[in-house]
Amino acid sequence: MLLRDLSHHSRRNRGYAGGGRPLGNFERVAKMMSSFKKFPYNTPKGVAAFLMLKQLDSIFWDWEQRRPLNPRREEHEQDLTVYSVIIRCAEMEEK
Repeated sequence: MLLRDLSHHSRRNRGYAGGGRPLGNFERVAKMMSSFKKFPYNTPKGVAAFLMLKQLDSIFWDWEQRRPLNPRREEHEQDLTVYSVIIRCAEMEEK
């Protein structure tokens, strides 16, 4: 099972890290997370905002690589709209 998982990771490394360091994507995310010491990760709006950040990271990476618009990126862009509505709803409930 571990060999199959390792093979899967190797195939997916392009998506995880653009073909670079095997943990490159995870290192980028960890660096982003470390920038926000008081971020509310354990709240619905915090989770939605974090997921937005992940979608933006993917979009930025596509732009960095000069990739044309593709279905995956369109989905990530649509996710940004959904997450922003979730954040607004959560903030309205906090009032």
